[in-house]
Amino acid sequence: MGLVRGILARAGGLPARLRSPGPGSAALRRDLERTLHNGPALRVSALALELSLISGTVTDPRVRELVDAAQGRVRLIVDDLRDVGQVLYPPVLAGAGLVPALRETADRCGLALDLDVPPSGLTGPSASRVCLLLVDHLRSLRPGTSVVVRIRGGLRLVGVHLREDRPGHASRHRWAVVRCA
Repeated sequence: MGLVRGILARAGGLPARLRSPGPGSAALRRDLERTLHNGPALRVSALALELSLISGTVTDPRVRELVDAAQGRVRLIVDDLRDVGQVLYPPVLAGAGLVPALRETADRCGLALDLDVPPSGLTGPSASRVCLLLVDHLRSLRPGTSVVVRIRGGLRLVGVHLREDRPGHASRHRWAVVRCA
């Protein structure tokens, strides 16, 4: 047993399984992101615009400072709402697809990402589930980590293999199988 452990330790251990979100979970997260974007985020953005208009009409410097400070806080709230929406469901996924969504997440997290995706790509619910699986995991990694993702799909199943290379640490391997049908 000691020999097997030694070999596995040098190879980075056995691959750990990643858990993919269920079909209902992916749809729920997308709906939550849309509700957040179309509701509170838009209303707070409108408030920021109103404060900007008010700031332009105020002549008292003290009141202008107060309005500008409030406008700055409102902008931070808008940024926070966008960040929460991004964590729930990457908006880029709905518009541009799986690969741009994964690249944007890797850039935000300071990760080097190498993707190996079939030329036909993934679409619809399978793309959503695979993306959420990977995005959730990418957010858990430390900046500076290199990640290689290989995605292979069939009619009913999509296989995902992920290798993490963090400086000074052994490579870590992860895998998942996502049911599409």
